Amino acid sequence: MVAEWGDRWNPHVDSVRNVVDIDTEVDRQMTALVAAAPCGVFDAALLPWLSSDEAIINLWIESDEPSRIRKCYVSHLDNAGLSLDDARKVVQEKDAFTGRVLAGRHGAVLTADDRFDIVATNSDLIPGASVAAAAIGSAIFSPVILASVLYLIGHSIVEPTDTRLLRIRSRP
Repeated sequence: MVAEWGDRWNPHVDSVRNVVDIDTEVDRQMTALVAAAPCGVFDAALLPWLSSDEAIINLWIESDEPSRIRKCYVSHLDNAGLSLDDARKVVQEKDAFTGRVLAGRHGAVLTADDRFDIVATNSDLIPGASVAAAAIGSAIFSPVILASVLYLIGHSIVEPTDTRLLRIRSRP
């Protein structure tokens, strides 16, 4: 596969790591960071299951497997690269690993359940495995997410209606 993973998720490290104490400490530090932060964006797959703080907006971005494979492929272009078949394997391994960790350590299923305030899909936004397609997809999707967050924190009175929004929690 890839010689240099850099800061990307590496299935090979996770397959041999299996050290629950390290994961427990990372979870503890992540929840402490979130609790101490006056605001911020945290990209942590398990965070919605780690913190029950109602001030947190939990976002689930739904992507079908073909679009995730294209995204994975594009994210490795700056390096030795992946074939689309290798990208498929990486996506499947990451999903399986995350699902096992979530089920084993938190007794939960990796799904967009009611703990998520915003559920949106971006499956249609990267129709091809190219940097240009990814950039266009991000440019289209970012305002959808921003409008949703601004609505939920009360900075907009207009509820977003983009078709990519599968669910948005009603404001109190």
